Amino acid sequence: MVSEVVDNYMINQKTIAILPADGSDGSLESIVLEEDRQIRCKKRPLEIVRESCVYFGSTYNGRKKSARSMGFKSMPPVCISSDLGIFLIALMSETHRGCAWIAHTHVINWTEADKQTACIEFSNQQVLSVKGNASSLGRKVMRAAQYRLTLSKRIATSQTPMYPIAVRETSKSQPVKINARGTYTVGA
Repeated sequence: MVSEVVDNYMINQKTIAILPADGSDGSLESIVLEEDRQIRCKKRPLEIVRESCVYFGSTYNGRKKSARSMGFKSMPPVCISSDLGIFLIALMSETHRGCAWIAHTHVINWTEADKQTACIEFSNQQVLSVKGNASSLGRKVMRAAQYRLTLSKRIATSQTPMYPIAVRETSKSQPVKINARGTYTVGA
């Protein structure tokens, strides 16, 4: 049962799935499943995903481009926020009216109901039937896990300690000066 109807929705750590739904006027809207409630939003699922990417400091196209640069070419998982661990999986092409999105961190298990339907068990014990077979769904879930791991490794190796334990004496800073052309030089 839908607990509330909203005009806008921002994906968060409680978001489990964003499902396409027909509005009363025939427009495409969304049903958002959270851990403890269901929300109807007047926006399309892809619109919610796009706006959430922007809210957390990137663009949807930028997130897709990043995933593609790591080798996830076709229907890449989308990182909404790496800091919060929010990664979404599109269950079909984003351009398809019936495209549903699921949050990777909430997927506990998936099984095959029949050749054209899979069932997803989420972290709150809710089960959702979706179009597509279980093996295809499993590959998408595994790709999202691989993407999360690859991204977290990149972030971990890029981080430097806030306060270096030891500073070498040879690492003295050179003065940085602006020159007459408006560019900068180091030293001298």
